[in-house]
Amino acid sequence: MAILFPDVLKELHFTSPSIEKLVLILSICTDFVGKPYSLDCPNLKILHIGNVLSNNLQLIDVSSVCEVNIIRLLPCSDKCFEILLDKVEDVEVFHWGYKAYMDFICDCSMLWYKLSSPCVMQQPKVSPIVIIRSHVEFLLKSAVILNKLVIICDRKDLQLFVKGHEFMMMELICLPRTSRNARVVFASELRSWESGPPVVIQSLAATDNGLVYSYGLLCRFGSLPISQSIIAYHMEKQEYGLLTFC
Repeated sequence: MAILFPDVLKELHFTSPSIEKLVLILSICTDFVGKPYSLDCPNLKILHIGNVLSNNLQLIDVSSVCEVNIIRLLPCSDKCFEILLDKVEDVEVFHWGYKAYMDFICDCSMLWYKLSSPCVMQQPKVSPIVIIRSHVEFLLKSAVILNKLVIICDRKDLQLFVKGHEFMMMELICLPRTSRNARVVFASELRSWESGPPVVIQSLAATDNGLVYSYGLLCRFGSLPISQSIIAYHMEKQEYGLLTFC
């Protein structure tokens, strides 16, 4: 069910035991300030909310939600984020605005017990070379069917690969993989990508001195369904990316 930009909506008390997906994008208008809206959907699986005043939002029962996407929740605070997490204890993917929280990755029990992955890090303060190698290695081992993995580097990132790590590019290309057709390619810009819908990934790489770099990964899985997801957080640009694999 989708409720998009309702201009005349004054308040909302939504109750449904059967609905599994709800998209609620409210209008930004002064008439809605101070009006309550509550959600009581015990069997809801996917929840998308936008243009919401956090003080008026009441999540009565959304305990079965697996995926949450919240855009423009005002005011946005850590306390509000913690309250939402308490309401969706079984959530697997949590998008908050245009970024994701690294703390949520570390605390997400689903990722820890289902995915033995170096991409889910409690202390991501290691060499960026080690981080990106771990991402690529884990992806190649996990993707049963994968045509191409494109690693996009700008000049700064390319220097990290070359300086002191002359054989890193060759090592990444030669990593073992589950899919026989998988190729690892280095590119300098998005235009080098072939036709077809890619999945854009922003991966986190933190150095020992606190500097943060990002690496772009593009993965094409054809028509395969997404079976698992890992959220990566880009600290500088305050953006998130979704790493999907089969």
